[in-house]
Amino acid sequence: MTLEATTTLTLTEPMRNHTLMQTIARANRVCPGKLSGLIVDYVGVLRNLQKALATYGGAGGTGPKDSPVQPKEVQLEELETLIKDVKAFALENKVNLSEVNNGEFFERLANIREAREALIYPNEVRRRFLTMAGRIERLFKHIGMDDRVDRFLGERDVIKAVAGSIRANVPPTDISQVMQKVEDLLDESIATEGYVIPETDGPKAIHDSVGPLWGKRRIDLSKLDFDALKAFFDKSKSKRATIDSLQQAAKSKVDQLINENPTRRDLAEKLEELIKDYNEGSHNVQESFEQIRDFIETLSLEEQRHAKEDLTEEELTVFDLLTKPNVELKKKDRQLVKDLAKTLLKKLKEKELVLDWRKKRQGKARVKRCIEDTLDPLPEDAYSDELYEQKCNAIYEHVYESYWGDGVGKFGAAG
Repeated sequence: MTLEATTTLTLTEPMRNHTLMQTIARANRVCPGKLSGLIVDYVGVLRNLQKALATYGGAGGTGPKDSPVQPKEVQLEELETLIKDVKAFALENKVNLSEVNNGEFFERLANIREAREALIYPNEVRRRFLTMAGRIERLFKHIGMDDRVDRFLGERDVIKAVAGSIRANVPPTDISQVMQKVEDLLDESIATEGYVIPETDGPKAIHDSVGPLWGKRRIDLSKLDFDALKAFFDKSKSKRATIDSLQQAAKSKVDQLINENPTRRDLAEKLEELIKDYNEGSHNVQESFEQIRDFIETLSLEEQRHAKEDLTEEELTVFDLLTKPNVELKKKDRQLVKDLAKTLLKKLKEKELVLDWRKKRQGKARVKRCIEDTLDPLPEDAYSDELYEQKCNAIYEHVYESYWGDGVGKFGAAG
């Protein structure tokens, strides 16, 4: 075991002052997978700790509570108090954790599902419960193998099961995995890392419309069957959890859309307002579901808009930067701006976006000049000199952030 990874330190000879501080630091060092160290003091060395702290630990490190070494009794007391607090908090939200583990297997699963449904909403309730549950897990790991924690194991398992069920409902960033969560919401089982509840058949039509979800493939929201999603929600007993999964799906999709096209920031504002209303109880569960479903449908339309405009996604981004907000264009001028967006990207990719162009003053100057020259034909009745300069700067900032040179960038190959 390396020095940095030392977990248990046995003291078998007297030491004090600087030597004692250095020795304790060996067990106190953190490393991946290590939350705390254990010091076994056979000769009463730790009696010298406060003196060493007074000399070497600074003015604020002389009190018992400031000590880097605490007896396990302190952590056991904290664990007992925290378990009482989390049970009381759950009871305030109509969940009796003492009864969750009662009954046969499927009855316990149903109890966990009901606890998840009560503690997943609103966000403040979920955050507080998960924070306390996480602290309980850390305390168990800090204390380690000790017979005195055995009396808490049953309560710990229940809290861990409910917290795992809630966490399993919070998807990763990848949108395909998000929608897989929605599909599987009624067909999950308890496992070590996640606790979720089997119910009736899930929305097969959603799977049929989306297709197999492999890896981090980008999902096409336009293929989602919203009628099937509605039918799924109507029969679900985990409506809050379903809404939560859809909100997470919307968040992930909005992030993706904004990353591609910064003019879509209004979508994030709309979603934040929708979630705020939901958490404040402005709408009932049915209304909240319909709102988030409609919003996801809006995202689907936005995702397809580039095809409607006869542009690629990256061409649409340049076009939007040139026309938003509130640039009024005649039909022929609108087509001109589209053509300029296409021409600009073609020129930049063919000649200017070379390797490390962002690191060279000359490379940046060439890119900016290309933008200005290409956009010079913008219709004068819609673009004043000041607006033209603003748009050139906005496009340059977008290109700088999105195209890193030599075929590398957020849109993939630059060729």
